[in-house]
Amino acid sequence: MARLDSAPASRVAQKTRLRRTTCYQILENLVGKKFIKRNIRFGVRYYSSLSPEELAARIEENLQPLASARDMLTERNREIRLFYGKQASEAKISFYEGFDEIKLIYDKILAEEDREIYSLLRKQDTTNHPLQSYWKKYFKKRLALDKHTFAIVPNDKSSRVYIDESRREKRQTLAVNPKKLHIFGDLKVSGNLFAYISQHQGRIFGVTMESPEIATMFRDIIKLLREHFSHSSKR
Repeated sequence: MARLDSAPASRVAQKTRLRRTTCYQILENLVGKKFIKRNIRFGVRYYSSLSPEELAARIEENLQPLASARDMLTERNREIRLFYGKQASEAKISFYEGFDEIKLIYDKILAEEDREIYSLLRKQDTTNHPLQSYWKKYFKKRLALDKHTFAIVPNDKSSRVYIDESRREKRQTLAVNPKKLHIFGDLKVSGNLFAYISQHQGRIFGVTMESPEIATMFRDIIKLLREHFSHSSKR
């Protein structure tokens, strides 16, 4: 944005190699958070960057309340926990939409106490994907927490790098014939949390279900699938 000075979404999309709709969504999100400026010329929206000093001030404004909330949570952790009742027997279902909300799902998965994550995942080309930088942080945090992933992916070109990097990323990956098991998006289970995320750039959404019974059921399904396809590949 600093290089472009002031430009419409179409120009920014061209420079960043993002889809125009995706780029527009990101720009409007940044405007809403006051990280960039927007003005209208002859009915066209133009976007421009803040100065480094303005950006520093804006970041500081966002960090201060978060730091205060963190300190309060640390100081009053025991008191706050008393407000939480026993876990309800029914599943707690939450729906998420948009890039920022999807990050919350991955954060919730990492927050589960279970050190094992079971996944059915269809990898896609993440080049220029709006969540690419977040996924890198997710992997680093997962490794730091010493959490292991047991994944099933289609045996196709898009999964090749994911499979090759499995050992380094503490992941046991099983590649299966895509004609025998159709996988779309990212399905994950950890602890009492079941999550499904559609990673499609056009409309990214997700749903979580917090339930020991449902999480156990999907975890068992993935384990059975791994066992079945592992035996099939040895025949």
